[in-house]
Amino acid sequence: MKPRTALLLALVFAPAATAADWPQWMGPHRDAVWAETGIVDRLPPQGPKVLWRTAVGVGYAGPAVAGNRVFVADYLTTDKIRNRGDFNRDAVAGTERVLCFRADKGELLWKHAYPCRYTIGHPDGPRRERSHHTD
Repeated sequence: MKPRTALLLALVFAPAATAADWPQWMGPHRDAVWAETGIVDRLPPQGPKVLWRTAVGVGYAGPAVAGNRVFVADYLTTDKIRNRGDFNRDAVAGTERVLCFRADKGELLWKHAYPCRYTIGHPDGPRRERSHHTD
């Protein structure tokens, strides 16, 4: 399966690259409140300027931002799993990864990858359900 493109970090995280961190799910206090000031009232008709983008695999975990770093977890499968939607729990082979990018330029700083077999109904990437690491 091809990695999904569209990690448009500029859309979501460009302000965070120079502002407060968003280090975990729903923000610093897990209350989904963004307390930044000085944000534009209206986006330009063509949308915000894209600073960078990169291809990543599938995943349910959202990016986290801390300092000048963006952390993303994804899953690259070697088995065809798209459009299953049947809650099939047959094992799916693939590789889980954690990627770290430089927030201002999109440069990949490091990645950690490991083989991982999923036996969950919707095996589209890292989340808090049971999976079986094979390393």
